Amino acid sequence: VKNYLVGEQEREWIFESFDVDMSLPNKCYSGGSFIFTKNNTVKFRNCIDNKLSDKEFSWKLNFKKPHHIVLSIQNDEDYFINIYEDPDREGVLWMELTSIDGETNRFSDFYQLIYTP
Repeated sequence: VKNYLVGEQEREWIFESFDVDMSLPNKCYSGGSFIFTKNNTVKFRNCIDNKLSDKEFSWKLNFKKPHHIVLSIQNDEDYFINIYEDPDREGVLWMELTSIDGETNRFSDFYQLIYTP
């Protein structure tokens, strides 16, 4: 799973396509991604107030019985993670993250991200 998540060094997973102004540095209108690295850091990049913003966190994978893999970000947010290949586009990967409500132990949020080489 880690190899799919980070590739050789890092991979950027998009959850909202970036709309940027090419004439001005760091000017954006929308967009968001996670950049996962082999050294277990993840950079959350998104557009806030028309500017690109980066925040960095640590991450790790945990295995829970019977066959679940949990992605923990900064030991604060836990997500069941599922990564699979796009059957129609070579090299394209999809990641699904489902968060778990700590009080009810039920699914609470769902995110779908895409990696394109």
